[in-house]
Amino acid sequence: MLRRLPVLAVAFASLLLVALGCGEEKLDTSQLESQIEKTIAGRTGFAIDSVRCPDDIKAEKGATFRCTITTTRGDRAVANVTQTDDKGGVTWKLAGPLAR
Repeated sequence: MLRRLPVLAVAFASLLLVALGCGEEKLDTSQLESQIEKTIAGRTGFAIDSVRCPDDIKAEKGATFRCTITTTRGDRAVANVTQTDDKGGVTWKLAGPLAR
């Protein structure tokens, strides 16, 4: 069963913390996970069980990665994330509807 979100052309800028370690700057994606959860829940009313983003992302302008969203009903979706700079700025956009 597919549940359609009002196609959230959500493109939010978010400033993430950049952590230094072993000479490479890594993104702290926990803040992004929280922002995605709050935004989708607030705009759709869906109860979000989890948002999972990779935790080993190098800060690099133009690089992309995906976060997985799961509702409490088991519906899933993906958010495509693009880094706007190498200091933790990102934009994200929901890739499609939530699907069971």
